[in-house]
Amino acid sequence: FTYHDLGLICIQDLGAWWEEKTGFPIPLGGIIARRSLGIELLQAIDAALEMSIKSALENPEAVWDFVMKHAQEMSYEVMRKHIDLYVNQYTLDLGEEGIKAVEFLLEQGQKKGAFSFRPGMDLQKALEGPCP
Repeated sequence: FTYHDLGLICIQDLGAWWEEKTGFPIPLGGIIARRSLGIELLQAIDAALEMSIKSALENPEAVWDFVMKHAQEMSYEVMRKHIDLYVNQYTLDLGEEGIKAVEFLLEQGQKKGAFSFRPGMDLQKALEGPCP
């Protein structure tokens, strides 16, 4: 959104490249927690995050003071574009396609030597029960 304001040119849009090459949505980030925290705490964290995200989606103007305070030199228009692009149906629920995207990314990372073992992951909500 802002590279052209800095005199830069786009050589490759990695998001478009990822989606074209894989057919998956872009796995931009996630929330990770240790299983050793216990299912009750994981469920409480999950519920608090879900409530916070839903509240922000239902009342977007209520979060603008916080967003603007923590934004990195962005205009309102740029922040709005970022939020509209990155806060989407995968924010609250990865769904099957989102899970496949993360699994594919980890598989490719292992094949390319980014890590020597395939990290274990349980892509499920804590509310669905304890991870195996």
